[in-house]
Amino acid sequence: MAERRAMRFDADELPRPGFRGRWAARNAVFADSLVRTGMRLSEQSALTVFELPELPAPGSGTVNARTVLPDVISKGSSGRAVYMPVSTLREVWDYMTWDRRTGGRCSTTGGPAASTLQAAGR
Repeated sequence: MAERRAMRFDADELPRPGFRGRWAARNAVFADSLVRTGMRLSEQSALTVFELPELPAPGSGTVNARTVLPDVISKGSSGRAVYMPVSTLREVWDYMTWDRRTGGRCSTTGGPAASTLQAAGR
């Protein structure tokens, strides 16, 4: 997350007006979770907020969070368990909580990001 702040925000942690990497955080989180979970591109791109595991409580000692991919998005239509490192999962939730919320604010309807976060109670 520190790298993202270094690019997008200035020393006072205010958004840099000249920053052009609008999707930098999204792309970084997507690529990191592809590499660290072993999910296929088609599987990860079809995930919804409802398939993501919740973040474990701090200090719980949990290193990987388990989720089950639904049959409809798994290769061969056979669901499987996927283990996501908690650090990667935290980056995904941070992206959805902060970056998607600010992106949804730019549209007149709140956009799909805002409705997905509201449906998930975030």
